[in-house]
Amino acid sequence: MNKLKKFKLFSRARWLKKVLLFLIIICFTWIFNIKSLFIFPNSVTLPSYLSKIGVSVFPEQSLEKENSKVCVFIINLDQDVNRYRSIVPLVTQLNFPYQRVSGILGSTLSKAFFNNFVDKKIYKLAFNGANPGAGEVGCFLSHVKVWTLFLNSNAQFALILEDDAKFNPIFLGPMIRELIKNKNSWDICSLFLPTTPLKTVLISDLLFSHKLVRFLTETTGAVGLLLNRKAAKALLSKAEKYTLPVDHYIQRTWEFDTPLQFTGVVPGLISEMGHPSSIEQQGRRQCALKILGEGALQRMRSQIFHGKSRLIYFLYNGYLTLSQFFSTPTQKTEKNNG
Repeated sequence: MNKLKKFKLFSRARWLKKVLLFLIIICFTWIFNIKSLFIFPNSVTLPSYLSKIGVSVFPEQSLEKENSKVCVFIINLDQDVNRYRSIVPLVTQLNFPYQRVSGILGSTLSKAFFNNFVDKKIYKLAFNGANPGAGEVGCFLSHVKVWTLFLNSNAQFALILEDDAKFNPIFLGPMIRELIKNKNSWDICSLFLPTTPLKTVLISDLLFSHKLVRFLTETTGAVGLLLNRKAAKALLSKAEKYTLPVDHYIQRTWEFDTPLQFTGVVPGLISEMGHPSSIEQQGRRQCALKILGEGALQRMRSQIFHGKSRLIYFLYNGYLTLSQFFSTPTQKTEKNNG
């Protein structure tokens, strides 16, 4: 009798062990599912909604006649007249042609457009079940507008400034020219000064004791960006849907059909003036409703998503760093010569 009980217990233990192993495999498959590392929509040549945000594929007014290597785009809401007046004197000292881009006021977007444009499933995954605010969607569309206008110009590089950018043109102008000399080391370069220290890898030394670096952890802010035409095309190709705020979107460089190099200058050369946030004034991010048990599950999903994103961010940028490190002197010379 005792032997029979022991046999039954042993059989149950083996069965439970198999079930537990199966559940562990399912969990690991879910956690490390490769699909969740690629959240952007299918590529398009240009987003289908450009005409709805006042952008023509071939605008009548562009910087084409300037034929400049660098053009400056200032994103400015029509209502923020004083902000534009404050930044123009700084921009003119850079000695690059510049253009004001009328920002998209997210709060004026139709409900039908908003609901069709926003991928709420992906956004909720990234932000603990929250829904995006109208302001951040408008901010993203404003950058989409700039990328399109840039490609419609003859310029090779775009300096994109939000109207609350603060900088010293004596340093920023020469730095832009220095970065262009190192144009093969970046596709997107953040000039914004992050508020928290970040893990970085040195690419090259620059003027004024600054450094061009590659980030190993995600940074924030899109107040001041320098990008090339390759980057603008790639960014537009995945912008059919709104998945993430623009400063997060541009850093998922492994997701684009043409992989991009996202870099930054440290210390940053551009900071914010400290004006009240136009994004929050248009409508803040809406937190998820607190349903019993659902909140904890959503937070777990978001934490797993961000954990996987941090891992691929680190690995991808680490790979770019190693590729640069092991490239031969001949290859480096060829790259620098274009």
